[in-house]
Amino acid sequence: MSLQSDYRQACDAYLAAFVKKHEFSMHDCSWVADQPGGIASIGDYFVNMQDIITDIDTDAHPDEWFAYYDYSMECHGLGLTCCNYQSWLKGCPTYSPETLERLRKLQRDVSDAEATLRNAIKEAEDADRNPFSSF
Repeated sequence: MSLQSDYRQACDAYLAAFVKKHEFSMHDCSWVADQPGGIASIGDYFVNMQDIITDIDTDAHPDEWFAYYDYSMECHGLGLTCCNYQSWLKGCPTYSPETLERLRKLQRDVSDAEATLRNAIKEAEDADRNPFSSF
């Protein structure tokens, strides 16, 4: 065996262990861009190799990875910096639920304001008083 095939075999073994632990199907997983050891696509989830290794090597409770995934996706969606999975498992500080809820509300307010502005612009463009309507 070559070093390259040994590497792929090791990556695939970690991925298979992760898939089994979290009760996914091997039929629904692959390495993104066929690059073992990079990012794995597993159903609707994406997980990097470091998180796979951390999860398997620390024998973390299966619920931890899902909780971390949801938390990290929310942080990224709100523009917040998020810890890595290894730090998460060690109990690093996280944003409080109250802070996340406040930011979600503010994000909704901004989205609503943008929609209101788009509607007002469309109404202004459609109105007879549009100075450019005669051109």
